[in-house]
Amino acid sequence: MAAALLALSAGAYAILLGRSPERAAIERVLSRRFTAFLLLAAIVIATWRIYPLADALSLQGRGSTADDALIVPIRTWLAGRPLYSGALMGGVQASPGPGWIFLNAPFTLTHAYFLLTAFYVSVLWNAICLRRRRVADANLMLLLLVSSLAFWELTVTGHDIVATSCAIGALLLWTERAFERRSTRQTLLLALGWGTLATARILYPFLLPLAGMLLWKWSPRLALWFVFVSLAVTALWHLPFFLTNHPYDPFHLWDRARGGMGAPLMLAGAVATAVAGAFAWLRSAPTRQSLYGGFVLCFLVPLVFLSGGELIAVGGDLARWEGANYLLPVLGAALAWLCTEWDPTPLGPPSRA
Repeated sequence: MAAALLALSAGAYAILLGRSPERAAIERVLSRRFTAFLLLAAIVIATWRIYPLADALSLQGRGSTADDALIVPIRTWLAGRPLYSGALMGGVQASPGPGWIFLNAPFTLTHAYFLLTAFYVSVLWNAICLRRRRVADANLMLLLLVSSLAFWELTVTGHDIVATSCAIGALLLWTERAFERRSTRQTLLLALGWGTLATARILYPFLLPLAGMLLWKWSPRLALWFVFVSLAVTALWHLPFFLTNHPYDPFHLWDRARGGMGAPLMLAGAVATAVAGAFAWLRSAPTRQSLYGGFVLCFLVPLVFLSGGELIAVGGDLARWEGANYLLPVLGAALAWLCTEWDPTPLGPPSRA
């Protein structure tokens, strides 16, 4: 059954992304804004109905703590206690950092948390649509997302990983446009956004020098400003909470990575990431393909090793393996790359020799 579903999915994606005759009909559907409205509405309605049911499992000591990791800290802080002093179910430590927690306060302090993923998906939709000025490209991203069972599982259970991934993709698109225009003001504003987003997980500050490296050949001056400001913003978000919270919850991911990967796998991951970075640098050029491709490659490599380390840590038990989720942060950038490079030219009749 699983093999049949995989084969069916592969065939559907081949039609969707390939040069099959059916693509012209798909293109017509994707070119309508109403398609985006239907797909986004489906995300909102499904999450609105199912998320409360999934969240209620916490009353039985079951379910995900991903939503609580965003909700509990901000409410604890507003109650006058250190940000990470509130207890999550099962003694789990919160992974999100302070910038991401405060950025999403409008969702977590209201009864609108079910809108979190839909909001960031719509942000990426707008970024793709404005970049290419084609609704079809943005709708393709939506269609690829909603066709994934993993997307629905993470969304209705309140996980924020799809939201962070979409935010990364949108910021990458906007930053490329700012560098294309050589706009210092837009670059600095985006650096503020990158610096805040980089607190979402303790690994994400790695993305800031990575983006700066890939943007260097566009404008060395802007790339330096971008890296300096974004890293400073990340540090300023972390510092006051790091000094007032013991232990500092986001750091537990380092311990988890070390425990799962072990020194040999961590060393191999570091070497592979360095090789990928060197390759991306040597191939880098002031083009979209170079920026997006290099970013996806260099971001994916360490995530693959982290995911593999988690699988080793659970003894190869796929039922207990959470490492597949570790690959998802790169999804937003990959979709931005795919959907802005998609060839939308309708297929015509074969040419005659």
